[in-house]
Amino acid sequence: MILPVICKPRTTKLLSDLLKCAYYGCVFPKGRILSTSQVSWILTLTLVSSLAFGQTNPCEKAYDFQADIDRWTKVLEKDPTNVTALVCHGIAYQNAQKPVLARKDFETAIGLEPTSAKAHRARGNLEVTLGRYEQGVADLSKAIQFDPAADGAYYDRGRAYQLTDRPRLALTDFRTSCELLEENYLAFVGVGNVYVREREKDIGALWINRAIEILDRKISEAAPGKCNSYLYKARGHAALTAYRLNDAFRDLNETVSQDPRSYEAFYFRAWLYNAISALDHSLTDINRSIELNPFRVESYNFRAKLYDRLSNKQAAEADRAKIKELGELK
Repeated sequence: MILPVICKPRTTKLLSDLLKCAYYGCVFPKGRILSTSQVSWILTLTLVSSLAFGQTNPCEKAYDFQADIDRWTKVLEKDPTNVTALVCHGIAYQNAQKPVLARKDFETAIGLEPTSAKAHRARGNLEVTLGRYEQGVADLSKAIQFDPAADGAYYDRGRAYQLTDRPRLALTDFRTSCELLEENYLAFVGVGNVYVREREKDIGALWINRAIEILDRKISEAAPGKCNSYLYKARGHAALTAYRLNDAFRDLNETVSQDPRSYEAFYFRAWLYNAISALDHSLTDINRSIELNPFRVESYNFRAKLYDRLSNKQAAEADRAKIKELGELK
């Protein structure tokens, strides 16, 4: 990689020091929300520093979806009835933004093994991503029926319930997921999120703080130089849910620094910018999230509402039309 002039060693050291200052106090003082100008500064600094350090993305290997597709294709060439291979093949297609091919694999797997919890869960998650929530709930319910100990399926169905404004059902599923997996930090955040939205913030904070405690420990124990962005993303989301915006900025900036292709990190940061009415920055991040994953209804729904705030009726209507299109995808 050819580094720009700004990336000479002394400049890199300066940016490193500035970034530490930004993360640990100079831009994120306790008890004070960032101004729009400060938000703009830290975003610019984060983007410039990611160029300046000249490091390879430690998470890049996770995005070699074609290699995953090829690997499972070879398995299926030898055994076309391998249900596990079909599910993994489909997930690789979904990760590669090929939902039609993914659904075909999941449906083939279910046809071969109608009681496959993994196949139903995979198809259920795909349906939820495309905004086909009832179909997703039906598949996730079957996954739970066929594997009652599947903590992930309870969490996924809880998310579907949450996205369709059924908080009590979501709460039940998130709590069950927590019971099945003691340190399921995603489910802890899910429980906290429901309580916060239901105006029971003190109870919500207890659950979210538990998730953050788990993530603090996992981050402290993580090996340096590895892809740990998912931990920072989860902690940033937890902080955002608790409206601890300074902490959320720190972790989401760290996530996109480690993993510039994390569509969820850009999505969460778009929410964060929206919360402080930095609408242009919010639009930049949600656009990037959609560019990275153009088959996620949740993102288009957020952007449509953002366009409403920006009084861009035409763009909002275009996004809502896209939501309908994805829901009808065969």
